[in-house]
Amino acid sequence: MKVIPIQIIEGLRGKICSHAKMYMRQNRKNNKVFTGNLCNPFEGEASASQKAGRTKFKQAWAAVAAVFEDSAKLDEYRAAFEAQHKYTSLRGYIFAKEYEKL
Repeated sequence: MKVIPIQIIEGLRGKICSHAKMYMRQNRKNNKVFTGNLCNPFEGEASASQKAGRTKFKQAWAAVAAVFEDSAKLDEYRAAFEAQHKYTSLRGYIFAKEYEKL
């Protein structure tokens, strides 16, 4: 009989369980696992500035989705992305540029 080992957990991300305060994340490049503890969770109503930030974030992601549907804009962003070295993903680069516009 031949035993073939399998990888049970491919990656870790997020909470361990719904009531835990510890978060886990695995770096995909070097496979290191990072943990963080949520010491003082906020449970109140979001402030006006928090709501505005959430709205701005949603608008930026909607703009990113629109860019990916427009091939001409996507080609422009792709050329600019290739010329820079700060961002590692095209989607992240487009998000940063669209977020700056808002």
